[in-house]
Formats: sequence, C-alpha cells, structure tokens
Amino acid sequence: MKSEIYILAWMLISYTFSLNVYDKYKIGHRPVLLIEGDYVYLGGELGLVKLDKTSFNELKFISVQNVWAVLVDDDTNLLIVCSSLGDGESHCHKLTRNLKKKDKTSERFMVDLNTPPLYLKCRLSEKLGIIIAAPCIKSFTNRKDSKTIYSLQMGSLDEFSYSSTTVYHLIYKENKNRLQMRYKAGFVHQQFVYFLYNVYLKDQFIEAKLGKMCASHHTYSSNGFHTSYEDIPLVCYHDNVNYTKIEDGLVQNETIIVSFSNLKSSVICSLSIEELAKRFRDSRMNILRCNQKTGWKNRSLKPDPFSAWQSKTCIHLKNQTCDESMVCNVIKGDFCNTVLYHTIEGVHPIVSSAVYNTTGIILRHLSAVDSNDIVLIAGTNTGHIIKLNISSSESYTADVEYEITGSQNIVDLQTGNGTIYILTDTELQRISVDDSVFDNDCTNQRIGLKSWFNHIKPSIYICTIALLYIRSVLWNMF
Repeated sequence: MKSEIYILAWMLISYTFSLNVYDKYKIGHRPVLLIEGDYVYLGGELGLVKLDKTSFNELKFISVQNVWAVLVDDDTNLLIVCSSLGDGESHCHKLTRNLKKKDKTSERFMVDLNTPPLYLKCRLSEKLGIIIAAPCIKSFTNRKDSKTIYSLQMGSLDEFSYSSTTVYHLIYKENKNRLQMRYKAGFVHQQFVYFLYNVYLKDQFIEAKLGKMCASHHTYSSNGFHTSYEDIPLVCYHDNVNYTKIEDGLVQNETIIVSFSNLKSSVICSLSIEELAKRFRDSRMNILRCNQKTGWKNRSLKPDPFSAWQSKTCIHLKNQTCDESMVCNVIKGDFCNTVLYHTIEGVHPIVSSAVYNTTGIILRHLSAVDSNDIVLIAGTNTGHIIKLNISSSESYTADVEYEITGSQNIVDLQTGNGTIYILTDTELQRISVDDSVFDNDCTNQRIGLKSWFNHIKPSIYICTIALLYIRSVLWNMF
C-alpha cells in the first residue's frame, strides 16, 4: 500500500512539472524559439514544432532540415521560416500558423551556421522586411560579394537589390586578413536598426562594436546611395578592468543595455539613446574631418562604388562648418539623408561604467519583461536565471535567482505575459516572473502568495497538495 502511494504521488508530481518543460529531442540541435500569441514555435536541425503555450502540448510537427530562423509576417499572419538545405545553402519560405507550406520562397543564399545568424524584422523603405546578419552571406546570383548584412522583402521574399527600391547590403572586402563580425544582438528603435557584435581576426577576438543603420531613406539616385551605416567600439569599465566582449544586449526605456564578459566575470553597461546619438556624431565628425592627408577607408567593408572621397566632403572641426550642405547634415545628426561613404567606421570607443557586475559567472542572455522598464532578466553560463531590479540608471541590483533543471547550457531566453521561457540545448522550460523566490525544489518551496495561484506554476500547488496527502496517509497508517 505504501509503495503504491509513493508511485501515485511521483506520477502526480512528474505530470505537473512536465507542464513547464518540453523535451526538444524531436527538433534536434541548434534550436530557435518564437513566442507568438497562444503558441510556441520551436525549430532545429530536424524540424519545426508548434506547442500550446499554456500546456506545452505538441500540436504539430513537420520535418524541415536545419531551421535557423522563425518569424511572423504581421501583414499576412503567416510564419516565415529560414532553413538550410545542406552545404550552407539556405532559403526562407512561408508557412501557415498550422505549419502548412505556402508558395512564397526566397532565392537561395549561402550562410555559415557555425556562427548562428542574427535575424529581426524591420520596416525598410516603407516595406516590412527581414534583416539577416552573419559573418559571411553569399547570394547565388552574385557569389563574388561576401555580405555581412542581408535583407529580404517580407511580402514577396525577394532580395533587395541595387534598384529604385534598394535597401541595404554590407559587403566585405575580399582579402585574407579581413576582420569578421559575429553578431550577438539586434533591435529596431525609432528610425534606426542597431547591431551589437564582436570583431574577430582569424578567430582571435579584437573588440566589440555597436553598429547602426537607418531603417528607411535608402534610395538610389544619380549622385549615389543615401547610405547610413556607422559603428563605434564599446568598452564597459569596472574596478580598473575594461570588459570588451559582448554577450547580449537589448533596448529598454530609451536605453541600450549590454552584457560584457572578461574571462570568468561579467558586467552590464547601459547607454542612453540620446547620449549615443552625440557619440556617433562626434565619431562621424572626427572621421570626416578636413585636411586629412588621405581619405578615410573602412578596414573590412567595401565603399559605395558610386561615391568617392572628395575634398569638399569634410568637416572643419574648429568651427564645425563644412563646404557642402550635404555634409552639414552630419553635424545636425540627420545622417539618414547624406550621400557620403558607404560605411563610417568609428575608431575611438565609448567607455562607460558598469551598472552591475558578477564574479565567477557570465551573463550570456538578457531579456526585458514586457512593458516593465524596472526589471531585467539575465541568464548565466552556469544555468541560473537572475531577476535584476533597475533601481536607477547607475545601479542594478539582483532580486532573486533560479537554477534551471537539466542542461545548464542556455541557448535563448525570452519573456512574455509575465513568463520567462528558457531554451537550453535539451529542453524548453518556463517560470513566472512574479515568483518572489525562484526555486523549483518541491521540498523547499519559498514563494509569495501571488505565486501560489500563478498560472505558470500549477505544479508547485499540486506538488504541495501531493506531499500533504502522502503525509496524512502515512500518519494514519503508522
């Protein structure tokens, strides 16, 4: 009798905890995650699965090779899935919400999946599009050019090209010692698209950078492209140490928040969008200053073939004037309408002081909490989730911490509707943001009243009832 009660209790506990965990063995390695509406979409090297967001029940699975991007086309309410067909050859295609294939398919292009590509939606040239950023992207129609930023029209899935509707490409210089960008995060804010990435030379880390381009105003004229890309190095300073390698980043409350690492420690720095605009302008002016002996050149990216360095394309730093009105727009900050070089590469870094630091762990992932601008969720390399309170712009404090079950290798971290979704290389888990103490040990629960009835933690309540029931039965028996 006693053994049967233990088995029943264990079955109850296992079932209730399974509501918060999905084993992703069916989709394979290199997983990608999309939380959308009432569903969760999970892709990987073996296929794509649709889950019910409330129960994590599997609703549909399809076999798709090497899924590396899943987005939603808001205009048509369709999914856009990018996958690799083998040998680095990829394309993007449209699916219904029930994972049925539509006719829309992009052209094929080459992308190396050894470094996960960064992808995000953006309205480009007044049309909704996809931005893909990776160390090297090659189009089958033009294999000579190695791109690092590639764009697709979301409606037709056609590649943007040099035409009246051109948007943007960043094209690498072809040389043996070119620097390589490895993208960590990207986001759209107001009229700009931002990229956080690390720069490598022959697999050796060099520096971290923030890149920025305009999300519109990309048109072609007889005078050249209205180009906008520029970048600037980033450094986060704490306790006499410069942290220079980016782990993750996001934009929240008009502030860019970035996690940096150095050996076995991490720091977080925050930079206001307003301050960044000034820093970018100063960097621009320094690069375009007059009386330079030679025209400035980007170390890694090709210049605009239709524009060249001209003597009048410069700024007098002393009185902040210029010889052409076009260049004066740079001083005013209206960089989206200028016709200058194809890219502006900042040299002098932005150095800011850390607002949060850790020792012995690395903050690999950051996630905002819906519209709450005073809470930040961080995922570590040791399998912990940390809830941070942004008490001020100069200091973040750790509130609570949760240790995930299973693999400690967190691949992605997302939040939505008060829930934290944690994707590891073996499973998808979730917990509630409102748990006053993150603790999934059934024998050691310390939770607030609100958490008892939270929809995302029914397992805690049932687990507790099961233990109380076992205790009462055993008490009566003995």
